[in-house]
Order: sequence, then structure tokens, then C-alpha cells
Amino acid sequence: MHRAQAVPGVVCKVKVFYKRKGVNMNGNYIFSDYFDAAMTTAEYETYEDGTVGARVRACSGVLGFGNNLEECKADLRSALEGWVLLGMRRGHTLPVVDGIDLNEIHADESLVTV
Repeated sequence: MHRAQAVPGVVCKVKVFYKRKGVNMNGNYIFSDYFDAAMTTAEYETYEDGTVGARVRACSGVLGFGNNLEECKADLRSALEGWVLLGMRRGHTLPVVDGIDLNEIHADESLVTV
């Protein structure tokens, strides 16, 4: 079972249904599913000083860095969450990841900055 990820300063109130691999799924965790799927496509690189950097190629500008792999993953996930939520708020077209299309969700009341 997936748990919804909290993003500081953002409240998500979305109840949708979406199609994934031809099956209708309850959308309670659509963001978490999207973030998990995007993270599986991350590309990591270890630098000479031992730090780690990563990116999600499909999501332009989503980068993460850390002193080790776990810190890098956490930073990348945070950057991805912010990138998606800001993109939705501004009406940008987001990439479809693993069959999950967030472009069908409207951000008007769904994403409220607190």
C-alpha cells in the first residue's frame, strides 16, 4: 500500500480516477504513484568527492544532490514533488510517467498554497 507524501506548504485535495495500464484505479494516491514511478527512472552519478547527483530525465530541471545515495534520493524526490505541483499550478504540461497522466487533473482548487 502506498502512503501519500506530504509537501511542506502545499495541501492536496484531489479525488480522481485515472487509468493506468488499462485498469481504472482509485486516485487517492495518484501523486505518490507518479512520484514513485518517476523515481524509478532516475539516473545517478557519483562525483570525485564522493557526493551523489541525480536527475529525472523526463522532468526537465529536476535534480537532486547529497552526501550519499539516500540523501540524494530524498533531495531528488523533494525536487520532483515541488516541480510537479508547481507545474500543475501554472498549467504546464507534465510528462506521462508509467501510464500516469497528471495533465487531466485541474489545479484550481486541488492545489492550495498555505
